[in-house]
Amino acid sequence: MSKREIHNLIWLLGGLLVLAGCAQSQRAEPEESSLRLSDVDMASAMHATETALRKMHFVIEKADPVRGVVRTKPLTGAQFF
Repeated sequence: MSKREIHNLIWLLGGLLVLAGCAQSQRAEPEESSLRLSDVDMASAMHATETALRKMHFVIEKADPVRGVVRTKPLTGAQFF
């Protein structure tokens, strides 16, 4: 190997290390959040919630209008890799 090839290899490995980053480990359990509404019809609140989530490209996994719970599948990140 020539010096130029070794130099390019070092730059390539350094670039790969930079791209790998130092990400923290993710929690195994998703965080849940809740919102309480008063003086709102449950059916219209559920419809508005599902419509808003679909517009944000969430896939609704489970919707329970009796309990007022909507569960979605997590979204993936928008990174190029």
